[in-house]
Formats: sequence, structure tokens, C-alpha cells
Amino acid sequence: MIFIAALALLGSLSGSQLLAQESERAQRKAEQAEENMDKFNQAVQAIKDQNFVLEAQQIQFGAGASSYVVSQNNYVLMDGNQGMVQLALNNGNPGLNGAGGITVAGQVSGIKMSTDKKGNVIYQFDIMGNGISGTVVINLPYGSGYGTANVTSTFNNSLVIFRGNVIPGSQSNVFKAQPFTNIPIGLVR
Repeated sequence: MIFIAALALLGSLSGSQLLAQESERAQRKAEQAEENMDKFNQAVQAIKDQNFVLEAQQIQFGAGASSYVVSQNNYVLMDGNQGMVQLALNNGNPGLNGAGGITVAGQVSGIKMSTDKKGNVIYQFDIMGNGISGTVVINLPYGSGYGTANVTSTFNNSLVIFRGNVIPGSQSNVFKAQPFTNIPIGLVR
């Protein structure tokens, strides 16, 4: 009799612990969803204000190869009518920008913003830099501050996909390398 009572007591304690753990998990999940929604709303407002940075944590090239990168060096930025796309792979090659890649900085035009029926935000613009230009399409899924920026070169249709957090420009601390510049033929040796 005592043994059966002890088993029943043990079973009820285990059941109440499971309920408490499930309740705690549900609460953490709800808090995370609320935090993600706050990040989404903040990102959407920054996009509407045309003052944002998508700090990339991963870069994917058109052929499908991807690489994790330093977000302060790899980003898509917009500040009013000025924009910048920077790729810096830190691979030992200084690249065109001195940081291992390429930087396109210039005027932004052709801005289009839409929201699909699921609430996902699509933001597109063209950027015209010195010698290089491209089209940027940012996709921000509903309820998340983590998005993608598809950057397509105007001249050769090459595609680079930046994946990372979209944040207001005031919260960003990115490194700005030297934008691509044409070097006069007489200076090249």
C-alpha cells in the first residue's frame, strides 16, 4: 500500500513538473515571437525612413557557394538618397575596395516597396556608383528582422545574396571601405 502511494505521489510530481516545463517553454516561445515582431516593426520603419543597414552574416554567390562573413564589413546600406553595397571577404586579396572585395556607393533611384498577402516586405532600388551599378531587392519575412538582399549587377547580371539583420542606420557600426574608382590609364604601372 505504501509503495503504491509513493508511486502515485512520484507520478503526480513528475506530471506537475512536465506541465511547468511546458508552460515555461510556451512563455519563452511567446516572448521570442514578441521580440521578433518588435525587430520586424523596427526594420520596416527603418526601410520606410530610408535609413537602414542589412548587416550580412552570410553571403551566397550566384553559383550557390556561400560563406559566413563579418557583418560590419558586408552590408547593404541606405541613407536617404544615398546607398552602399559592400562585399569584403577577407581572403588575403585586397580587392577593388582595399577590404577584400568591392564597394558600390552612389545615388539610389527606382525605389519600390510592397507587402505581399502574408505580410512579407519586398523593397527594391537601383544604385548607381562610379563605374558599377546594380539592383537591390530586399526580402523581409513577416515577424522577423532577419532578411535577404539580392544584389544583381547591371552590367553582367551576376547575383550576390546578403543574409542578415535589417537595423536602423543609427544602430549600425559598419566599416566603410574605399568605393570602386576608375584609375586613369596613365597611373597604372
